Amino acid sequence: MNERRIYRGSHGEYHWLTSTEDYSGTLLRLCPEIVIDRYVAVTSVDSGVLRLRDEDLARGWRTHGGIGYSPLIRDSEEVPHQYDGPDALGYDEFYVFGSPCGLGERMHGNLFEEQFAPAPGRVVVFVSLAAFVLHDPKPAVESLLELFWPQLERLRPESYVADGTQCLTFVSRRKELVKRLHERLEAQL
Repeated sequence: MNERRIYRGSHGEYHWLTSTEDYSGTLLRLCPEIVIDRYVAVTSVDSGVLRLRDEDLARGWRTHGGIGYSPLIRDSEEVPHQYDGPDALGYDEFYVFGSPCGLGERMHGNLFEEQFAPAPGRVVVFVSLAAFVLHDPKPAVESLLELFWPQLERLRPESYVADGTQCLTFVSRRKELVKRLHERLEAQL
């Protein structure tokens, strides 16, 4: 394991944290209140579309436009994540809401082309893009962030989670959740 680096920042009403050595499972284990009594919209699991099993459907999960939607979450383990195990990148991405939502269609294609770019009814999956890192000021990253932040502001989730190549990303309007996750991650050192 490399040395963990944790970064924090804010953008508009959102506060964020990235951690270079943690995964979505770590977040759900250390800070389950992020998803408990909330609704989750899954845009990526293992870089792909969420495939629901019969038991998921029986619990109330559904899909539409390539996005999985949860019933009210009672246990953080109900959120699909890290199919390859607890010590592997998940390439998971999900949005957390206080009430049921509909995001539109999961987009496939070059997000810099108009027909695939973030827009009402279209959701771009950022977790699979290796350059997607909130704490990195490189020009390639800045162009992604110029698409990411408006999409987040349009969708208005309470929180956003991405378990990608370079880091775990957590973004939330609830500043205290970002602070709490940071404290819990630091306590693990």
